[in-house]
Amino acid sequence: MPKQTLELFNQDGITIQATCHLVENATAAILYLHGGGLIFGERDDLPEPYITKFNQAGYSFITLDYPLAPETKLDQTLRILNQSLGTLSTELKLTDTVAMGRSAGSYLWYLLIKDGFSPRAFLDFYGYANVTDPSFKMPAPAYTKFPLVAPMEARALIQKHPVVNADLDQRFPLYLSGRQLGTWLSSFLPRVNQAAQFSVAPAELAAFPPTVLVHCSADPDVPYALAKASADLIPRSELLTLNLAEHDFDRAVSEESLRVYDQVIDWLKIEFANL
Repeated sequence: MPKQTLELFNQDGITIQATCHLVENATAAILYLHGGGLIFGERDDLPEPYITKFNQAGYSFITLDYPLAPETKLDQTLRILNQSLGTLSTELKLTDTVAMGRSAGSYLWYLLIKDGFSPRAFLDFYGYANVTDPSFKMPAPAYTKFPLVAPMEARALIQKHPVVNADLDQRFPLYLSGRQLGTWLSSFLPRVNQAAQFSVAPAELAAFPPTVLVHCSADPDVPYALAKASADLIPRSELLTLNLAEHDFDRAVSEESLRVYDQVIDWLKIEFANL
């Protein structure tokens, strides 16, 4: 079936759309949220070969916008996403869904699931369940090696209106500055002291749906230990570890990245057979 675009939300200068790669008699619909530190990125960033694999395996694949920080804070982003997901489910009459996120997109799914969204499974690609980890509050070695982006220079990139899609080249300095100075959390948390509130506690992870976590062992951006901790707490989980010093290892399509997606699809088949 040809892909289609749906408008899910239009209010207060924010328009949320979804790109739908639908298949007939789908096993489930995979709902995808992109990465980008909550500051940059766009919904259609996942390379087409991965989407094709999911479609060929019998899964519809739907990508969603969400409002970006710092123009929109996290509480509002979650509210808008919840409303958009409700509209999407009604419009497409979705029953079985699978949540999928990369990096910050996975973080958003952790919070949405914590707040009551109920997918049949969760695909967490190099994400994080909490932002209380000390590494998020300190200058990050992976980013301090770059020339310093001064706060004033970063603030000049903030728009006076809500932003939904933003190019890496355009907005990366804003993220870079936050990670260099250890101030990234302030870009998206309503208040800096709310990191625990916008994180998922161990007892909450214990109630999560079946989850596969994909993470590089030497990830320079999101500590591998966060994935390991989540995998240890989610009852039906599998951690796929890549021995690489990369974050978004699947940014470019390769034989290795395609094999990882095959593993994830195999995991999904087994989980749906057991559900």
